[in-house]
Amino acid sequence: MNEIRSIAGVPTPELYEIEFEHPEDYINLDDDKNEDQNKKKKKYSEPATNPKKIDSSSSPRSKGKRYTININKAGFHFDTYLDLRRSPRNVRILPKGTEPELVENQEDNTVGIKQGKNTGKRPRADIDKLDKPEPIKSSAKLQLFEIMLETLAEESGWKLFVEKGNVPKVNCRSAHLVAGLPRQFCYAEIQLSEGFTIYAIEIELQTKETLSTLFYRSEASTYKQILNDLMSSNTERNQKAMQWDRKNIKKLTVSDFFLGHPDKKNLSEEEINQSWSARAKQKILTL
Repeated sequence: MNEIRSIAGVPTPELYEIEFEHPEDYINLDDDKNEDQNKKKKKYSEPATNPKKIDSSSSPRSKGKRYTININKAGFHFDTYLDLRRSPRNVRILPKGTEPELVENQEDNTVGIKQGKNTGKRPRADIDKLDKPEPIKSSAKLQLFEIMLETLAEESGWKLFVEKGNVPKVNCRSAHLVAGLPRQFCYAEIQLSEGFTIYAIEIELQTKETLSTLFYRSEASTYKQILNDLMSSNTERNQKAMQWDRKNIKKLTVSDFFLGHPDKKNLSEEEINQSWSARAKQKILTL
C-alpha cells in the first residue's frame, strides 16, 4: 500500500473554488440512470469530533474550554496562499453536466489563536506545533545537571555532596578535551537515608555527542574506576572512549540505570529542571 505524504509546489489553480475529498467526509453516490438500479450506495460514517476553524484575527476568551489543533505534516503546498476550508459534511457527486448548488455553512465554528481577552468571543485553541524538539546545548547540560540535583535534594529532603573535576586522560587520544580544554565531570552522592546512598555521574559533552547520565548504587565509591573505563579505548572489546563500559559497570555496582537528557522542546529552564528532577527521582527510588 502506497501513501502520499505531501505534494509541494503545486501551481495555483485559476478557479474560484476547488473541493478536495476528505477521509472524514462521507459520499453518497446516486445511481446512474443507465446503470443497475440495485447498485449499492457507498457511505462512510461521520467523524466523532467536530473540526474547528482557526480565526487569527479574533481574540479568544481568556477562560473556558481549550481546543488542541493537531496539524498534520501531509498536505498540498501551493506557490501562493490559498484559503483552505473544509467542504460541507454531505458531499454528493452529481451527474455530468449538472451545476452544483453550493450551501454556505452558517454555523460559526471558529477558534481564536491570539492572546486571550475577557472581551474575546471565540473559543481558545492551542496549536500542536510540528517543530522538532530543540536539544539543549551541550555546554549547558552540565550546569543544568547541578541545578537539577539541588532541586532534587531540596524537594525530597535528601543530602547532597557534589564533586567536579577533569576526566582522566587515559588512552583516549583527544577525547579528554573539549574545545582544547580539559573535559569536565560532575560526580554526586545523594544520601536518601542513613546508610543508603545513590551515586550519579554527568560528563561534559561536545556538540553532537550523546551520553546518558549514570545513576547507580554500590557498596563502595567506584566513580574513579568508572571514569577511567569511560575514557579508555579497548579494541578487543570494541570499546571506545566516551562510551559507558556497561559490562564493567554491572560488575562494579549493585544496580544502575542510564537516564537520557531532556530535550528543550520550547520549555523554559525551570520546566526542564522540574521534568528532569521528577524523572531522576522516579528512577532513584527503584534502585
